[in-house]
Amino acid sequence: MDKHDYCVLPINRIDAKEFFLNKHYLKKWPRISYLFGLFLKNELVGAISYGTASSPAARKSVAGNEYSHLILELNRLYLVNNITNEASYLISRSIKLIDKPKIIISYADNDQGHSGIIYKAANFIYGGQSEGYHYDWVVKGKEGLHQSTLFREFKGSENKLKKMIEKYGDLLYKKKRSEKNRFVYIHSDKQTRLEILEKLNWKINE
Repeated sequence: MDKHDYCVLPINRIDAKEFFLNKHYLKKWPRISYLFGLFLKNELVGAISYGTASSPAARKSVAGNEYSHLILELNRLYLVNNITNEASYLISRSIKLIDKPKIIISYADNDQGHSGIIYKAANFIYGGQSEGYHYDWVVKGKEGLHQSTLFREFKGSENKLKKMIEKYGDLLYKKKRSEKNRFVYIHSDKQTRLEILEKLNWKINE
């Protein structure tokens, strides 16, 4: 890619709707605090969002309660063309547009074949693997469908799980989530970065 042809700018939710709800594999709207687009010669060819990590326990697990309010999760990334270096370029440039200080985390899903190379290229620290103790509902023969997509089929129902069981019967089963590769980026001045690194609970593998 020729970086001179690209730029990263804030965008609104309408701009990202098609990418996140229809094209991203999760097909689910995330929590968004910051939203940016990747433009190639004025054409929107990608989007990235950052938001508060949904679980308080997850926020505290990174660097303790003292820094939990700084945790920001890179929770969506979609590229139309996925040209080499586009992802790391979008990540790096978008982070520069975020207020300091922040501790930015993200996960590479092994089930989706994501190893996290793009995060390493954007100077994230590899924080080891998350524990795979969560389970998801899966339909036999449709293992590629995310649990959230299955539940969305019964949107508006009082008991979505009951409806899903009634429809799929014995084809429905629980699957243990695979471990995910964890990554963290400390977006701050040098002194604050050193202080956070000392309190970082995730295993550092630089």
